Amino acid sequence: MTLDRRRFRPVETAPEWNDEVFDSCAELTGLLEAHTYRFARTMPGAPHSYTLKRTWESGELFVEALRKMRAVERVEEFFRGWWYRRFTANGYKYWTMGAGLDHILVNRAIHDSDSDPYAAIADSYDLGVHNRKSDVERSERVYGALEIGPDADILDIGCGTGTLVDFRFRDISPECYTGIDPARGMLGVFADKYAEFRDCLVRTRFEDYWPKPGRKFDLVVGLCGTPSYIGESDLLSRKVQWLLKPGGTAVLMYYRGKPEDTGLYRRLGMEVPAAYSERVGGEFWAVREDGEPDWITLVGFNPG
Repeated sequence: MTLDRRRFRPVETAPEWNDEVFDSCAELTGLLEAHTYRFARTMPGAPHSYTLKRTWESGELFVEALRKMRAVERVEEFFRGWWYRRFTANGYKYWTMGAGLDHILVNRAIHDSDSDPYAAIADSYDLGVHNRKSDVERSERVYGALEIGPDADILDIGCGTGTLVDFRFRDISPECYTGIDPARGMLGVFADKYAEFRDCLVRTRFEDYWPKPGRKFDLVVGLCGTPSYIGESDLLSRKVQWLLKPGGTAVLMYYRGKPEDTGLYRRLGMEVPAAYSERVGGEFWAVREDGEPDWITLVGFNPG
């Protein structure tokens, strides 16, 4: 008899995104990242590591982490056709195979994107995007338009090979900068160019990035089309707002169009533009030579 594993798929009960859920994710990430993991030698075909309850400072702290996981984890088909509830954070996925709060371990594995289109071009990416004088001039306008105050805490979404640091090196200190990107090769080039920024880089999607509890930013940027690749517009706007300090600013630069979710504008404190020709406060444009709109940049803020 063939076993129909689909009937064992758990019911999806993940909560909607809000500040309370974001806080829980950040707190859970802090707990999980603070402990050691050992490689599962008995399962080399499914490489992963695990942390044991008995290695934590207390059983109560371990149970607290499990309880937080149950509140925020989501469903994914992960191994040999089985469905797991998993929590994804900062380049890793964590799971317990649906066990109860009396479970004794948490598993962890690298969370790779489905594909990395930049892997093959990471080493030549800088030359490609700045091949022409007009490309360099546009980048100078884009990055030069950012208002970066002294010691401003910056989150650079889709930081790539470090273009923001290339153009604003004198205005950014490693202690105040965090760059996230899912492409391992791009981050490798970034780290090779600026060794002092190596510890500021996190290989993760924006959706799965969780800073240390309480960490907020003066400036959150997603430049050169990065927001266009973030599928959940509701998550994007709510999470950006959550990541900003009171009075902080977000700069989201879309490629070939603005997001259709008008709630995004309202949540980021922006006016809702009816068309490209309408300006949003602080909006900056770059237009192709033939007049076809290429980019639109939206500037929002957290009123606090």
